[in-house]
Amino acid sequence: MLSDREFVTGGEAKSGTRAPSPVSVVRRGVSGRSSITVSWAEPDRPNGIILEYEIKYFEKVVPPSPVSVVRRGVSGRSSITVSWAEPDRPNGIILEYEIKYFEKRQDTVSTSHPEKQEKTLEGSRREQDSGYTIIKSQQTEMVVEGLKPSSAYIFQVRARTSAGYGAFSRRFEFQTSPYLAASSERAQASVVAVAITLVLVLLALVAGFLLSG
Repeated sequence: MLSDREFVTGGEAKSGTRAPSPVSVVRRGVSGRSSITVSWAEPDRPNGIILEYEIKYFEKVVPPSPVSVVRRGVSGRSSITVSWAEPDRPNGIILEYEIKYFEKRQDTVSTSHPEKQEKTLEGSRREQDSGYTIIKSQQTEMVVEGLKPSSAYIFQVRARTSAGYGAFSRRFEFQTSPYLAASSERAQASVVAVAITLVLVLLALVAGFLLSG
């Protein structure tokens, strides 16, 4: 029973006289989540009594499968919270995730020869070019900031293990909140300011009345 992670397997037989010919065929039987059953036939030329078989195998390291779903969380005027689940087949320990996003209207911008710059933002490395931005994170949730209000953005996520990066997820479109939120905030601030002014005026009138009396 061998570990179930895509193995390349070969067989070598040992006998008490001349070395036997190679085992020509190795077949896979029942495969489970953490095991594989393999079988083989005796060598064509055993050259004696087979004493034992030696099974040599190694893991074929492959990158993780794509992230299948990216979800939107809280959305603000200039930020969007995105989250995702670990790939269905991580094929190892996930070291980090790469979140790629860009404004939807920039979808047609050519990025064949991007000039990348690296910045540090709250512990995550950000790479920018004229068409998209990439943020790297070890978590499965990220608050993406510095966005435009009432704008649509395209997001893609991929995972990395010691074998490298997997493929990006399909594109997911999310939108920031409109300017209306900012207008409401300003309106509320104005109402508060007017109320404070009226209270001060009333206090001044009352104080003046008391002093005159």
